[in-house]
Amino acid sequence: MKILLLALVISICPADTFKITSLLSCLDTSHKVTNLTLKGKFDYTQSNTEQDVYTSIFNSDSLVILYTLHGDPNVRDTFLINDNIIAIDNKYDPLSLEIAKISFEREHYICLLGKSVSASGTGVQISFYTLLKMEGNKVVQTYFFQSRFGSFLNIGDFNNDNELEYIKVVNGDGQNKYNVRLYNVETDSSSGNCSIVLLYNGNDLFSLIKENWLKKIDFNCIKSNQ
Repeated sequence: MKILLLALVISICPADTFKITSLLSCLDTSHKVTNLTLKGKFDYTQSNTEQDVYTSIFNSDSLVILYTLHGDPNVRDTFLINDNIIAIDNKYDPLSLEIAKISFEREHYICLLGKSVSASGTGVQISFYTLLKMEGNKVVQTYFFQSRFGSFLNIGDFNNDNELEYIKVVNGDGQNKYNVRLYNVETDSSSGNCSIVLLYNGNDLFSLIKENWLKKIDFNCIKSNQ
């Protein structure tokens, strides 16, 4: 009986499995990007059911953001940040939104990360990013991208070229397989010679099927970040 139980545990939790956040934290070896997740959450402040418009606000010690959500899919939602009105293509679930301040070299960003308001099934795996490049309190550039299993760790200088990149995880070829790819934030172009194939093992754990990354993946680093 003990042998059978041990075999079952090994089959469910193989030694080479890891959380995707542990992998991401070890892929950016440049360590040039820092992010600070802000404490707080969005709370609904106003609902106009007749016009199908809903307002929520994020309050923190250093930042206040107003989010206006339109039920009409043809009307773009907006963020109000430091008197900057940002129109966005995605419709967020306000209760899912997280905010981080990101620094890279001498550049500063505000990143909003969350799920779609209509997400269901495997759609809840997809995280949408609104990345705002700041000069003081002014938004000078806006970037939009998305990734399955997304976190703020998806953003970094992964190939150490002094340019900001993001990692995008998409469905792969076959059940429970996912492709990890690298994109330049500024140009939204992919690095075609840089990819990883993962297998989802359940319980938020993945294993490596294939890698063609910038350098050999350091599994000691991954294990230390588990």
